[in-house]
Amino acid sequence: MALEDTGATLCWGKAKIVDHRGDVLEVFPKGIDHFMGLTKEQMLGELLFENPIASCTVVCRKSALLSIGGFKQPPGLPYVDEPTWLQLCLIGGFLPLNEILGCYRRHERQVTSSMKASMIKASRYSIDFFRSQPEEIKASVAGSFEGLYTKLDRKEKEYYYYAGRANMLEGEYGEANENFLRALFMGHPVLKAKAVIGIISNLCRVDMAWLDALAKRLK
Repeated sequence: MALEDTGATLCWGKAKIVDHRGDVLEVFPKGIDHFMGLTKEQMLGELLFENPIASCTVVCRKSALLSIGGFKQPPGLPYVDEPTWLQLCLIGGFLPLNEILGCYRRHERQVTSSMKASMIKASRYSIDFFRSQPEEIKASVAGSFEGLYTKLDRKEKEYYYYAGRANMLEGEYGEANENFLRALFMGHPVLKAKAVIGIISNLCRVDMAWLDALAKRLK
């Protein structure tokens, strides 16, 4: 009904994330109020850096989905949601609802190293998507989202570090070293330090999961 009463292309809401016992782990996203009332340009800017939309909560206009050729899954991407939302955001607004509209079960052990690597590599897609748009669209989004190009530049630099980690997971140690070096020479001081750790871990063939565990303890 909400979608019928507005001109929105898509509506979405919050989702409960549960474990294998059905216990609620969290509600996603936590700050849905942030997305209320955004223009399509502002929402597109948000989607370039995060995907707050749980697929199980989405209701989309069929006409809008057909107009972009259906769900999008570019080569190398292990999912269809983010590229589809980005494309839909070009043609109409999104309507967030501050209600729990869906639920999905999290299976940590089902996420293989290969899948993690694919998802890391796919994180660059939004950067390339934005850069492929006509100049007038880029200017419109940049004018509606403060600091857009600065954030995109930072995301790209950080991508090289995470791409290096993805390479390590897949045993691509030469490519890992190249990406860590890019992060080292291009990044901010914290990223440079992480890149150095990545280079050392790569040379020693040491899984970098320990760094994630350490970061969680320090929070």
